[in-house]
Amino acid sequence: MTSKTPAIEGLATDGVFSSELKTLLQETARVLKGSERRMFMAKAVRLFGQRGQRRAARELGWDRKTLRKGEYELQHEPISDQFAARGRKKNQPASPAPLA
Repeated sequence: MTSKTPAIEGLATDGVFSSELKTLLQETARVLKGSERRMFMAKAVRLFGQRGQRRAARELGWDRKTLRKGEYELQHEPISDQFAARGRKKNQPASPAPLA
């Protein structure tokens, strides 16, 4: 049996987020970056209970892959994003061998 009382403040009895809670969660997630953001999102989803990932994806526009990665980071350790390793790769070697 499920209880009709909300798990956290801001949830209506039908499971819909209040506009204030929705705005707060979206703005907080927007300010944070990297693993901090993912772990915040995963902690918020845990509070929503069963099917929290689906609810957050639908109502807050959060990607479920990101939520799963954040859940993994909460259980293990934060993943380094390695932003410096990204970008355009070099097409040719720095100094090609001279033609004889």
